[in-house]
Parts: sequence; structure tokens; C-alpha cells
Amino acid sequence: MASVNTLPGMAPTLAGKTAYVAICGLGMAADLADGLEAAGARVAIITDDTSCFASRSGVEAAFAAVAERVGPADLVVHAAASRALCGAQKLTSFGEAGFRCADTALRATLYALQAAHGQMAGRGGAIVVLGPAMSLVGASNLVPLVTATEGQRALVKSGARQWGRCGITVNWLAAVSELFAAELAGMDPGGPELGEACALGRRPQWAMDIAPVLAFLGSDAGRSITGASINMDGGEWMTP
Repeated sequence: MASVNTLPGMAPTLAGKTAYVAICGLGMAADLADGLEAAGARVAIITDDTSCFASRSGVEAAFAAVAERVGPADLVVHAAASRALCGAQKLTSFGEAGFRCADTALRATLYALQAAHGQMAGRGGAIVVLGPAMSLVGASNLVPLVTATEGQRALVKSGARQWGRCGITVNWLAAVSELFAAELAGMDPGGPELGEACALGRRPQWAMDIAPVLAFLGSDAGRSITGASINMDGGEWMTP
């Protein structure tokens, strides 16, 4: 991971807190961890290298192992998708294969939320689930991806409703990651899947741009925000 000194200007909003970066099927875990470390957190990465996201018991065991090493989570950052989920597919051809891809991502998110709640119950904490920005607006040829991500966002809102009085916040942060952009850029979407050009002229970067927002949501200053869908794509989609 990069040194904290390589991310100048990062406020230590997570000083004394522990963050888990629990990523299934995507490649930005190390960058997110760099940014959260720069914000002062103790960070542990949990990925699906050992297929731990395939079952609730697997995710809970992974979380428990990390808790023994660095302590229970104050912030859990999670994302679950796959390259297969990004494949172009129309609604008329959406079938079992597409449902399986969407179901795999949905289950991974469900298990991550359940494991995070198990650690935060009685203590409080923050959970942030990441997904592509087009989940907020739909995409004509990306039915598996949007099906999965809207399901994940529904789980976020359910968790926020049920766990708020326990001091646990749950939010959704929508961003077009470098992976999604690379996967989708070569296709002829037949619709505005990638939106228009970013208003900022660039997409936010995981460590420098997105991690500080995650750190705020996981800090004491962010404890009143829950159930929110936060669009952070550089102004690509400007949702109401």
C-alpha cells in the first residue's frame, strides 16, 4: 500500500477507528485501503480470493479472523460485482445466466451486511456499499448489472431502516469505477450507459477522492447520514 505521505491533505477523520475493505470480484480494494489509512484508520482488506463471499458463514469467519488481528470494525466498505455482470444484455434475452450473476453479487452483499451487523451490534458503526452510478438511472443493455446493483441498494436501505436505532448507519455510494468504465467503454451500448462527459472532466479516483468521502461517512461527523444514495461520479449523472 502507498504511504500516508503520498496522499497529501487527507484529514485524520478515522483516527483510532478500524475499517474493513470487503470487496468481492473487483480490483480497487488496495486503493481504497490506502485512502482510509491516510485518514487515520487501521485497515484490513477482505477479498474473495478464498471464495469466502459464497456463504454467510464464510464471510462471518473472514470478519472474525480480521477482528482477532486488528479489532472489530467501525467502518465496513463493501462492493460486489464481476466482469461477467458487466456484459451487455437486453431485457428480452435476460435469463438464468444473468440471474445467476446478479444473484451471486446480491448474496455477497447480503452476507457482508449481516457480518458487519454482527460486529457492530451494541457498538454502532458505519457501512458503505459501493456500486456503479448507472444503478440510479438504469441502463438499457446492462440488465444483469443494474438488476444486481439496485438489489444491493435496496438491501442498504433495509439495513439503514432496521439498524439506525442501534447506532449503525448504512449508505450507498454510486461511482463509475475504473473497472466498470473499462469494461463498458468498448461496447456499443445502444443507450446512455456511460452518461455524458463528466462535468469535472475526470472520474473520481478511489484513494484520493472516494476514500475521503467514505472516511467522513465512517466518522463521528457522518453519524447522522443513513439510507442515502450518494452519487460520486464527477458529474456524469446528475440525479435529483
